[in-house]
Amino acid sequence: MDLPAIHDWPRRRLLTVTGVTGIAFTLSWIAGLSVPAPSPKLTASGTEITAALAGHGTAVAAQFALTEGLPAAGLAIISVALARAARRSGAAVAARFACIAGVAAAVISLAQFVLGMVLAGTSAAGTAHLLYEAVNRLDGAKMFALAALGLAGAASGVLPRWLRYTGIALAMAMAASGVSYLLLLQGGAVLAYVSGPLLLLFVTGTGIALGTSAGKPARVTESAFTHPGKTEGPEVSRPAESRVIPQTGAAKNTGQRMTPGRDAGPTRPGGPAGQPGTMTIKIRRVARQLSAPLVILVAALFAAGGISGLFSYLDRSSVRERFIPGSSAWWQQLAVAVAACAAFGYGRWRRQRRSGRHSDRLWLLAPLGKPAARRVARTLGALRGPSGLGRALLAVPPAAVFLYFFYRNGEQVIGGLDPNFTVNAWGGPTYIGAMACHYLDGLVLMGAAAWLLDRILLPDQPTTPSNGGTPGDAWVREPAASVRGSGWHNGGDTR
Repeated sequence: MDLPAIHDWPRRRLLTVTGVTGIAFTLSWIAGLSVPAPSPKLTASGTEITAALAGHGTAVAAQFALTEGLPAAGLAIISVALARAARRSGAAVAARFACIAGVAAAVISLAQFVLGMVLAGTSAAGTAHLLYEAVNRLDGAKMFALAALGLAGAASGVLPRWLRYTGIALAMAMAASGVSYLLLLQGGAVLAYVSGPLLLLFVTGTGIALGTSAGKPARVTESAFTHPGKTEGPEVSRPAESRVIPQTGAAKNTGQRMTPGRDAGPTRPGGPAGQPGTMTIKIRRVARQLSAPLVILVAALFAAGGISGLFSYLDRSSVRERFIPGSSAWWQQLAVAVAACAAFGYGRWRRQRRSGRHSDRLWLLAPLGKPAARRVARTLGALRGPSGLGRALLAVPPAAVFLYFFYRNGEQVIGGLDPNFTVNAWGGPTYIGAMACHYLDGLVLMGAAAWLLDRILLPDQPTTPSNGGTPGDAWVREPAASVRGSGWHNGGDTR
């Protein structure tokens, strides 16, 4: 069990150094957010910043002290304690990453505190703009360090299961927020409402868990994988690599295939293409290949973006910004469109050559397919190993970019109705032009991120039919293998 029994809690020392530090970290943040200090937009000008902060110097200084200064010490203490516990459990790589990422986040937070103190006392617009921008960009860098800390905590093996899941969620949320703050994208700043509570939960929970026996390590060695029953440590926890063997009726007659739907039953192989319901059947085949958790995740991000765009539109300024000639960048967008069309045509040709002209196999939706979900799960399940943790850290930036654009695309739908939102955007000043260019750029970047993830994530476990049968027979999943197949479907190189 990852969590201790209820009757054991009175015997444990909850108020240890790490426990008190974790609780104080959350209390400091809550107190800081309770201070009525102004918070200008990420893209605010120097004049707007000085106007907003005028007369609030004391409140601004107090907020920076409570949200950046004091929490810096807490981050350092918790991360060093986590690193020591991970090292004792045998997770040396996770310990190294936890220490480096946590201390780096603490140093950045301390630098933000110093810059915030200077910002609170300045009245010059130029200096205020420079300081405020530096604080926000440093916030983005700190978020990436905290994302690495969350992954290291999940890989350490010394935290309860719910905290390991929290660390993974923290890594994804912090990476997405970090992109917005590092690039000063105001639309993505709302993601801090997700990453912030996750950070408080993870740091406080980690501090308490490290101070009790709830975080006893469960070390798994290489011999435990190759020789079942041979383990080190009090318990063994490894990702499930075996699957229930599904039996299908098609195994009795390999010359038949099954039609989906209520009246499912065998049909003649290669039935006429023009029969009624062929398109519906094809859509259902594609839908069955999608991963429900991934689809729900991206749909939620798109909806969150739409809600953020709605608030942005309702809070729009009545003062129209002046159009800057040349800001539409139509020639640059034309070059991007030509390159995207060429890449799309080449990819389609390769797919038809590899899978057939009328294949129902996922292609553009492959990053949301079930094989992709299995690859993500397998990569996260291998966090305790050096290569697994390295892969996970490498996967965080492209995964954040891929997921962020679902949010950004949703925000553009309603937020783009504000004339100031599109007046100087690429493809602007019209709504249709800005939408077209924005979605084009987003799809290109999402495709590049998906391509990187395809090469970073561990491959999907290969499947082979048992008893020398055909793909219609029962399938048996083999243990880990280094087979590289066709992209997101098998995990690997499509060359």
